[in-house]
Amino acid sequence: MKKILFFDIDNTILPEGCDVVAQKTVDIINKLKANGHVVFLCTGRNEKSAMKIINQLQMENYITSNGQKIVIEGKEHYTSYYLEAEVQKITKEISKYTKHYAVETKDGILTENTEDGKELAKMIKGHGIVHVNSVDFIPFTHVFQVWSFGSRDEIDQVENNLSEQFVGHRWTENAIEICKENISKGTAIQQVKDIYGTGYQTFGFGDSVNDFSMFEYVDVKIAMSNAIHKLKLQSDYIAGDVKDAGIEKACTKYGL
Repeated sequence: MKKILFFDIDNTILPEGCDVVAQKTVDIINKLKANGHVVFLCTGRNEKSAMKIINQLQMENYITSNGQKIVIEGKEHYTSYYLEAEVQKITKEISKYTKHYAVETKDGILTENTEDGKELAKMIKGHGIVHVNSVDFIPFTHVFQVWSFGSRDEIDQVENNLSEQFVGHRWTENAIEICKENISKGTAIQQVKDIYGTGYQTFGFGDSVNDFSMFEYVDVKIAMSNAIHKLKLQSDYIAGDVKDAGIEKACTKYGL
C-alpha cells in the first residue's frame, strides 16, 4: 500500500536551537521520496519561517500555520485567514491578561512598533519578526494565527478564557498560538486524504500539543522519544530522539 507521511518540523526533524536539518535526516526523507511515498511537512510555523527547511528538503508538499495553508506539488491548494473582526476580537481578549501578543501573517510575524512590541521581538527573535509602523497594530488582514506571550499565570488565563471559535496550542509555559477552532493540522490532513483518495496509509510524526489533531486523522501515530508524555500515550510507536535523527527508527520499523 502507498504511504503518505506527515512530519512536524520543530523537535521532530529539527532539534531546538538549529536552523538546518541534519544531513542524516535529509537523507532519510530523500529515501522516503525515492521509495515512492508522498511526504509532507506539517508544521505550526508560517510558510515564511518554514521556507528555509522547505527549500533544504526540496519539499513540494507542506501544511503550515497549523492547517491554515496547504501546498500540494508546489501549488497552493488551500489558504484560510482570520477575518479582521476575529483578529480584533482575539487581541482584545488577550490584552486583558498580557501585553505581549503578535499576529502571524503571510509576510511573517508582526508586532506593534512600541516599547512592548520591541520587547516581544527580543523574546521571540528568530521567528521573522517585523515591526509595524503604527501603534494601532495594523494590518489585521492576511492573518493566519495570533501569538500570545507572558508569565505562566498570564498564559493560563489566556488559554482558559478563549472564545469558543478559537483554540490555543501551548508550545511553552510562556507562549501560546491561537487558531480558528475548526482548522488544525488534522483538518488539513483530511483535505490531503480526500485529494489522494483511498489506497494510501497515512503516518504522522510529531512531538507536541498541536500534533494531537494530526494523530486524530492519520492511520499510524508516531511520537518522538522527546515528545510530551500525553502525545506518547496516544501514539502507536515511539521513535528515537530528534537529536539522533529519530525518525529513522520508525521508518525502519514500518519498512518505509
